[in-house]
Amino acid sequence: MKTIRQQLKKIAPCFYRHEETGNYYGIKKVRGNIRKCSFGTDDRKLAERKLKDWGESLERRTGEIDLKGLCDLFLETRNGKRQRTIQGYQRAIKWLLDYIPGSIPVHNVKPSALSKIFADSASSYSGSTHNHLTANISLIFELGFNDGYLAENPCNRVNKTLKTKKIVKKQTPIPTEQQFRALLDHLRTFYVTADRQELADVVEFFALASIGEAEALALRWEDIDWAEERIHIKRVKTSQVYYIPFYAWLRPFLVNLWERRGRPTHGQIFSIKNIHMRLRNACQTLKTPRFTSRSLRKFGITKLLRAGLPVKNISAYQGHQDGGKLIWNTYSEVIAEDSRAYERKLIESLKW
Repeated sequence: MKTIRQQLKKIAPCFYRHEETGNYYGIKKVRGNIRKCSFGTDDRKLAERKLKDWGESLERRTGEIDLKGLCDLFLETRNGKRQRTIQGYQRAIKWLLDYIPGSIPVHNVKPSALSKIFADSASSYSGSTHNHLTANISLIFELGFNDGYLAENPCNRVNKTLKTKKIVKKQTPIPTEQQFRALLDHLRTFYVTADRQELADVVEFFALASIGEAEALALRWEDIDWAEERIHIKRVKTSQVYYIPFYAWLRPFLVNLWERRGRPTHGQIFSIKNIHMRLRNACQTLKTPRFTSRSLRKFGITKLLRAGLPVKNISAYQGHQDGGKLIWNTYSEVIAEDSRAYERKLIESLKW
């Protein structure tokens, strides 16, 4: 059986065509090494343009660098990024160097080696983690291409299905009324920290006001309009300004909090900036699902739906501008349950 190289017929200098598929290839000797490239097309005009670009990229290589050196250079160019982003780059580099020796010249890294890395990542990690990993590795080799160490980015030769994995969103657990009360009781009574009362206040406010974490933690006492009984909020994502009214269960909590704080007129309402770890620990102790700030927000929205507040109003109180479409899609099961209960109530009220 003939190899691919044996089935290539020379058309012009450095320009070849496959006898069976008709696809065009480029083969060129550069600095003592034979370079081969498949142009992935049987269109001669397109292949000739690709041959020209490929030849120019080969000639502009400025020298050699090993894989470890390229990874170090990549990190140096990312110094201004956030710490969390840097940690993502470092994880990708560790994963890469676990598979491919750092001493190998980068131009000798084959797409098949990267395909093996990406395939193992896809089977080991979630969709979001895998996609970040492959994207970061591609950025490393893109730097090598831009600096002239590579004729092309080898990640571009990896099958697209290996580079991306479908992200499966996990369903956010919503606490029941009993679980919510047990969580608050645990935080106020059994959780041993100096700011446990404020922590419980934050958790309770998330649920009773049913707004996002970023918006809630940014609130100031000046944002509360006691005369109109509403809270003015600025949505962090869109900078949209909206308000929520004092719900029946929210007003007593706000008054009590205000009284306990000494009736302040200005300043930050909450000083806590992160509750994730302590909330997770509390859920582990209580042996409940892992509730988050999003779970608490959904708890509040579900409470509003069950109380009979129109979906359009709930949408406006979330800072949405879609007239309730997102609420309908997200809470369709809750809405359907309420509709069935209302229907049963009507039927039972009928008299013969």
